[in-house]
Amino acid sequence: MQRLPSMPAGFTPLNNPFPCDMFLIRPRELSPDNMRIAVCYDDGEVFQHFGRTEYFKIYDVEDGKVVSSRIVGNGGLAHGGLVQILLDNGVDTFICGGIGAGARQMVQSRGINILPGAQGNCDACVEAFLKGSLQYDPETECHHHDGGEHSCNCHRSFRGNDFKASVIRGGASADEG
Repeated sequence: MQRLPSMPAGFTPLNNPFPCDMFLIRPRELSPDNMRIAVCYDDGEVFQHFGRTEYFKIYDVEDGKVVSSRIVGNGGLAHGGLVQILLDNGVDTFICGGIGAGARQMVQSRGINILPGAQGNCDACVEAFLKGSLQYDPETECHHHDGGEHSCNCHRSFRGNDFKASVIRGGASADEG
């Protein structure tokens, strides 16, 4: 299990009092040529609810090209526990559909760059990201935990603005296009 620097023994996302800013990690400086990207996965498409995703598709990128990919199961985990899967797999960048504010903060606080609101084929989204043309919405948030039925806006379409991914450096994650 990957541990964050200066993390006390026994610390995991499951027993971490949330939020815990003392373990806030700045996003890693990413090389656009070499990275590991994860996408919430469901039958080839970007799954639209992070906390209920059963699979991630993880892509290894070298010299700006996908060199390998694999499907990783969630191991029975949900919501906050899923972040540990991203950490254990060395993910730098995470592409997803809907994601709640708490899960988003947990992903970002672990130094993983996040691109929410993506839709469509996973492979096409990763290729678009690598070309700097991924359409995603950095404002996408899932609110179904507020009670009752699952009535989140994680399936919403873009609000008239196309957001395009730029190479992520130093925490900047989107350019409005």
